[in-house]
Amino acid sequence: MKKLSTVLLLALTLTCMTTAQKALADEYVAEPKATADEAAPSGGDTGSYTVKEGDTLWTISGTHLNDPLLWPKVWKENPGIKDPDRIYPGEKINFPGAGAKTTAPAKAPEKESPDEPFVRSGSTVNKLLGVKREVTILGGGETTKYPIAQEATIIGAGFILDDCIPVMKIVGSPIEDLHVFSAPNEVYLRPSDQPKKGDRLAVIRFGDRVYHPAKLLSSVGRLVEVIGTLRVTDMRDGYTVATVESSTRELYMDDPVTPMPDIPLVYDPVPKDPALKGARGYVLTSKLDATVSTTSDIVYLDLGSKDGVKPGDSFVVKRPGETNWGPNEKGTHYIVKRYDLPDVDVGEVQVISVQPTSSTASIIRFSEPILKGYMVFYKD
Repeated sequence: MKKLSTVLLLALTLTCMTTAQKALADEYVAEPKATADEAAPSGGDTGSYTVKEGDTLWTISGTHLNDPLLWPKVWKENPGIKDPDRIYPGEKINFPGAGAKTTAPAKAPEKESPDEPFVRSGSTVNKLLGVKREVTILGGGETTKYPIAQEATIIGAGFILDDCIPVMKIVGSPIEDLHVFSAPNEVYLRPSDQPKKGDRLAVIRFGDRVYHPAKLLSSVGRLVEVIGTLRVTDMRDGYTVATVESSTRELYMDDPVTPMPDIPLVYDPVPKDPALKGARGYVLTSKLDATVSTTSDIVYLDLGSKDGVKPGDSFVVKRPGETNWGPNEKGTHYIVKRYDLPDVDVGEVQVISVQPTSSTASIIRFSEPILKGYMVFYKD
C-alpha cells in the first residue's frame, strides 16, 4: 500500500511540472505585439504631404490614397483648411489614419476577373476608368504595373473643349430649394436630347480661349477644368436626370456640363504606331502657363484623335533654333547673311487623354521650360 501511494505522488508531481513548463513555453513563443509603425493601415499614404503648385485635395487624395473621392475625409483631417478649394504651396496635409494603433489584417492579392474591361493592344493593357488602378499585365508573370497616369490626374488635367462640342447646364434638382450640389444629389440638365442613360458627364468651368500659335487669330476652343462627374440615370418630362458621382468643389445652378469621353488607363510599354511616323504639331498652351517646367506638368497639343493620336503616345518637344546674322565679306555692319540654326530638343511629353482636335499631355522630360508655340514630333 505504501509503495502504491509513493507511485501516485510521483505521477502527480510530474503532471504539475509538465503543465507549468508548457505554460512557460507558451509565454515565450507568444506573438510579439505590433509596433506603431507596423500597425499603420495600408492602401495608401498615412503620413503627411506638402502641397505643391497645381495641387488640389482631389488630386492629392487620388495620388496618395488611391481614391480621389476621399478628399472630404482629407479636408476633415485638416481643420486648418477653411476652404477646400483654396490650398497653397507649402501647406502640410495630414492623411486620415496617420498614427493608427490597430493592425490592418493581411489581405491576399486580388486576382483579375476575366470579365473586367481589358483591351489589349500589342504589349499594352488598357483598362477603362472606374476599376482598380494596378493590375498584373496579361502574360507578364507576377509583375505589377501602374498606369502612366491615374484617373484623378487625367480628370484633374482638364482639356481643350472644341467650340462645336455641345454643352448642357445644371438647371435644378428634385430637392426643393437646393441650389448647391454634391454627391449623391440628383440634378436636372437641359437640353436633354444629347446624353443617354448610363452616360458619364463632366461638370466644367471655362478657362481662357486658346488660339493656335501658328495660325493668326485661329481659335481651337476653350481650356476647361473638370470640377465634377455625373452619371445619367433617367429622362424625365423633357429633362435629363443625373446623379453627382464626385466633385472637387461645390456645383451650382447653370454650371456647364459636357460629355466625358471614355478615357482608358494605359500601361507601359506603349507600342509604337507606324501610322504616326513623321507626325508633328504644336504646344497650344500649358495648364499653369508657367515659365518653369517640372515633370508631370500638363500641356495641350494641337493633335487629337482625328490625327490618330492615342493616350500613351509620346512626342519630343523642340525649341526653334536661333537666327544669327553675319557681316558681308568686307566685314561692314551691313547685314547680308542669315543663319537659321537647328531646332533644339528641350523635352518630351506623353499623351494622357485625347479630344477630337487636341490632346492633353504630361511632361516626362525637360531641359528647359516648355512653352506655347514649341513644336512636337512623334517619337517613333
